Amino acid sequence: MYSRYKDKLKRKEYLKNWRKKNREKHNEYLRNWYQENEVSYYKKRKGESISSIHKWVEKKLGKPTRCSFCLTIDEKKRYCWANIDHSYKKNLADWIRLCSSCHCEYDRKFNGKKTHLEK
Repeated sequence: MYSRYKDKLKRKEYLKNWRKKNREKHNEYLRNWYQENEVSYYKKRKGESISSIHKWVEKKLGKPTRCSFCLTIDEKKRYCWANIDHSYKKNLADWIRLCSSCHCEYDRKFNGKKTHLEK
């Protein structure tokens, strides 16, 4: 009985150390990736992430239903709000409606890099 309990404690300790070690590796990987891609680490301003700002814009301006570049109104396409100057400030005049393909193209032109779809 005691040996089973001892083995269980060893497994718990092993898992705890394994999670801690891998969490540190993952955080280091993220820091390196953000530095290589010239993106500030998590792009946080006053505790706000990019996704939370996107949700705030969608709450204020509503869900987009058309694209400002290609002027499509197709219901089957996905539309989202894109930040014009990529500063992600809470300025509603700094956002445009784009479909997924135009958003990808817009980001590629702004950053001068290939998108995840082109790699």
